[in-house]
Amino acid sequence: MFNIKMLQDFGLDSIKELDSQIITLIKYNMLIEGVALVIFAFTSPVIVVTMISTVNPIWYQGSMLIEYGLGGVINVWINKTKLIYLKKYFMYLCVINCILTIMCNFLFAHLPNYRFIALSLINVLISSLVFRTIDDIINNLTTGSSLSILNGKKEGFEQIATLTGTVLIMLLTYFNFDISCDLALTLQCIAYIISCLNSLIITKKLIKHAKINNRW
Repeated sequence: MFNIKMLQDFGLDSIKELDSQIITLIKYNMLIEGVALVIFAFTSPVIVVTMISTVNPIWYQGSMLIEYGLGGVINVWINKTKLIYLKKYFMYLCVINCILTIMCNFLFAHLPNYRFIALSLINVLISSLVFRTIDDIINNLTTGSSLSILNGKKEGFEQIATLTGTVLIMLLTYFNFDISCDLALTLQCIAYIISCLNSLIITKKLIKHAKINNRW
């Protein structure tokens, strides 16, 4: 039943396979990532509308070609051995992903053609690998129906966070409070830093628990 207790523990206490320390870490991970998602949802419409109105169609189509073409190759390339390798260098990937994305936002803030291409490359070659590694680390902490429940809770919380950011930007738009694309990009950089720090601190502790419980 949906109640206050469920809001407080995100419904994770129903997963009996996880001990209290792991549940606490996952809740912190969801909460901090939720803050980043609120910022992304709040700023994305401003950035997309501004960028898409000035980007050359062929450059935008090229970025989609990279996302789907190269992304498909990368997804086929990933296997258990590759995941183990990625987890070994996970912290470095997080930092590199954060730095490159922030550089892309600042260097190409007024060059949408280059920004779309650069972000596509970063998303496929680094960001997607970081998120896949995080998911694998968390997934290894439980199995079966408990894993399905855990993924459902995470997805639901992410959707609520995204909805919150969307409602906030809609309210600002309704009351004619406009934010510039530069400010939106700066806020997104802050969100990337929050997400990176969360991965470095919380995910590192989850890795430790996974090793202790022989789920690495």
